[in-house]
Amino acid sequence: MYYLKNIISIVLLTYWLSGCTESYSSGEQIYKNKCAQCHLEDGTGLGKLIPPLAGSDYLATHFEDLPCIILFGLHDSILVDGQLYSEPMPPIPDISPEEMTNLINFLSKKFLQKKNYIPKDTIEKWQRNCTNSKR
Repeated sequence: MYYLKNIISIVLLTYWLSGCTESYSSGEQIYKNKCAQCHLEDGTGLGKLIPPLAGSDYLATHFEDLPCIILFGLHDSILVDGQLYSEPMPPIPDISPEEMTNLINFLSKKFLQKKNYIPKDTIEKWQRNCTNSKR
């Protein structure tokens, strides 16, 4: 019986980890297709025109605003790592809840080196809190 419980635990852990890997890969593809043209593949941005994502203070301090920023874009100037950026960011209004979850988890892991997975229901809760003041 003890061995059966261990085997079941290993199978469940393997299944869960494969889902996280798939989510990360999917988020990476979404980033490459919809974000990397401006923020670049390595997240360093385009000089003084497009802000960096990699290790940026703005990404870290506005992380829960990401669903709103992704869905509605940014129209105001923002301060990132001491540099003012005024170029508007276009919205991605056609992104599904699953794609949003995968993209945000990719951004979290790739550019902030966070290891915890953020569930879809948490991201949907953040999205419900979108207001004009966050854009």
